[in-house]
Amino acid sequence: MKKIVIFCVALLAVCIFLGKDINPLDPHLFSFHDNTQASRMQEFALNLKGGIIPPRLAPNFSFQHGFPVFNFYAPFTYWIGGILQLIGLSSVLSLKLVIFLGLVGSFVSFFLFSSLFFGFWGGLLGASVYSSSLWMAVEIFVRGNVGEIWFMALFPLALYLLKKSDNGKHWLLFFFSTITLSCLFTVHNVLSLVSVVYVFFFSLTLQNKKKAFLSIIIGLLLSSYFLLPALLENKLTYANTIASRTKYTDNFLCVWQLWKADKWSFGGSGVGCFNDDMSFQIGKIHLILAGSGLALFFIKFFKEKGGNKTLLSFIILGGTLFAAFLTIYASKPLWDLFAPIVAVFQFPWRFLPLVVFGVAYFASYLTSLTKNNTVNSLIAILVSLGILYSSSKFFFRPWKYTFDEYDSMFISKDYIQIKAAYQIPEYFPQSGSYDEWRKYDQSKVGFPITSVDYTTNTPFYKKIAVNTERVTIPIHYFPFWEISNNGVKIIPTQFDSLGRPILTNLPPHSTIVVRYNETPIEKAGNGITIVVFIILIFLCSNKKIWKKLSNTQR
Repeated sequence: MKKIVIFCVALLAVCIFLGKDINPLDPHLFSFHDNTQASRMQEFALNLKGGIIPPRLAPNFSFQHGFPVFNFYAPFTYWIGGILQLIGLSSVLSLKLVIFLGLVGSFVSFFLFSSLFFGFWGGLLGASVYSSSLWMAVEIFVRGNVGEIWFMALFPLALYLLKKSDNGKHWLLFFFSTITLSCLFTVHNVLSLVSVVYVFFFSLTLQNKKKAFLSIIIGLLLSSYFLLPALLENKLTYANTIASRTKYTDNFLCVWQLWKADKWSFGGSGVGCFNDDMSFQIGKIHLILAGSGLALFFIKFFKEKGGNKTLLSFIILGGTLFAAFLTIYASKPLWDLFAPIVAVFQFPWRFLPLVVFGVAYFASYLTSLTKNNTVNSLIAILVSLGILYSSSKFFFRPWKYTFDEYDSMFISKDYIQIKAAYQIPEYFPQSGSYDEWRKYDQSKVGFPITSVDYTTNTPFYKKIAVNTERVTIPIHYFPFWEISNNGVKIIPTQFDSLGRPILTNLPPHSTIVVRYNETPIEKAGNGITIVVFIILIFLCSNKKIWKKLSNTQR
């Protein structure tokens, strides 16, 4: 009971010190780099309300021509935000709650993970270091990247459940471990991919490797509804082209930037080490604690000749150092070697969440500094509260807007139709000319008018009466749009410069129907997800198979 009270106090301290500016009860929100988050969540919720599951299209983006953003942008956080809107919360409050829950979730999940190896006090200290990292502050208050915030929440949780599933024989642990892995693999386009490798190496430290690898494989297959189309249909957009225009060589860090920043500001990443208008520091206190914990690890390693955490600690140490190495200029030859693959990562500093993870893990070692549990508990309590308090001055935004003001700026009809798509231009379909489309970035009137006579016009279904031989359909064509004329399916071959289908030689009194209908690849991804989920249920409920799997030690 005493520890439960202490944990609740620590969690309250996180909410007060780190979450004061994202308190869901406060009707204000700040802007950040990715101001399209709220509009994306609103469009995602529109799909859910219309029974379009899983969502793939933002129908009102780009002057209501539609944008296939959800087909390629990791969807996990939008599921949360969309569901919150389904139960009646506003778009702005849903976004704010998603951010707040991501911060709180990072503390809770790292506590669960770290406590497996360092006990309650180690978990408390590690979670405080992890959630209060200055990079977490940048993710929330500067970048507004909900995918990376939630990656930091899901990553320790996935490792925790893998470990619990390894030690336990109840099927629920395996089930939740697998589901959490699937969520992890769909939370961020880049970090989810990296996490697969990390989770694999973590599984090497477990006793029942067969069960762990099976959980990873099933987790990946459960993610097929997103991963399959994202990989196979990516070429139908300008994503790779736009990503390659962002030179990763311009965004390497100098080592000292992990330690300090010239200033704390809310701008972007510049070229070189002295032109950045945002911070990349992990936190001086955080790094000092991690360095001290690492020294203690090596002392214990040489003194005790190993231990039950040795392999795991070396894997995390290697992962942390390698992730840090990938952010700095010295890693350029390695990036150049794999340039065709890693160029889509765009920013080397994307690997900083893995550095934060390792820093928090080794900081947890300090609660084994002495053999006196009382002393260790005092260290954990004092350092945890101290680091939460000291980091609180970075967890803020100096100007905020009321919900109504934020709504009018970033969720209004004009913003969604005119601005939102141009903030994520890489997903413009290849059916049109990217450069031509970009000319309308600042337009208030939209694209050249293509006059059509709608008899039905909804976001996902349109019926058009045509009395001419030629018509231009006002959508950006993507294969999930199914077009038919008088009941006969048409696959368009002519498009204007904006990717709008041009239909010619139409008979008099034609009725054109345009409806959303997933592509074979998208349907295959959905099917794999459904079938694998059924297999997972069967696997967990079949006592004979489950017993055999649980007793297999490799």
